[in-house]
Amino acid sequence: AIALREGKVMIVDIESQKLIANLMVSSKAIFALQSIPAKNELVAVGEDGVASVWCLKDYKKIYEFAISSNTIRTIALSHDQKKIAFGDIFLFSAEDYHFLLANQKHSMPITSLIFSRNNLKLISGARDAAIKISDVASLKEQYSFVPHMFTVYGIYPHPNYPIFATVSRDKSFKIWDEETLALLKVINRDKFYDSHTLSINTGLWMDAGQYFLTAGDDKLIKVWELKLS
Repeated sequence: AIALREGKVMIVDIESQKLIANLMVSSKAIFALQSIPAKNELVAVGEDGVASVWCLKDYKKIYEFAISSNTIRTIALSHDQKKIAFGDIFLFSAEDYHFLLANQKHSMPITSLIFSRNNLKLISGARDAAIKISDVASLKEQYSFVPHMFTVYGIYPHPNYPIFATVSRDKSFKIWDEETLALLKVINRDKFYDSHTLSINTGLWMDAGQYFLTAGDDKLIKVWELKLS
């Protein structure tokens, strides 16, 4: 599923490389997509702060609900697929989309959002360069730290090890210990790595976490191999 600034979502069959559906979701930009595999549904949200739910069998709209009058830039689904969170932060049931809780965490818009592995915490990153860890049950803030100089565009837990990566507008990505939040590695040009020259906007663990892919404003995708010492 590919979200477009013109308000459309294109569904592409990767194997056949064919467009199989072209959804007109909004008149404004779509910034975040989240599939819910257990229900075979796709949730889209963006500039108008309205979420729409689409069936992935016939690609028809199932439901639509307003989240905020402000732009929503990110979505996170709990690992048990029972809760869904939207920046900045709004928590809903992923089963029937009823509203649960809301609590603004950051001084600037949230750009990255994930649930912890045990579904008990929400971890958010934002344009204020901070990461905040909140209790899912109450959305009360438990801990906060500043991992980068500028916007935190992505938070990516490793699929197998208790570490996570963050990517940022400051042209770096960093590896952190998930339990202690200790900084383990910094990758940028200042550390003499052949890294990005502009903002890093996204990342992805591949091949069971052996490789980490980064992409950014320099229009390059870089592949990094993880070697644990």
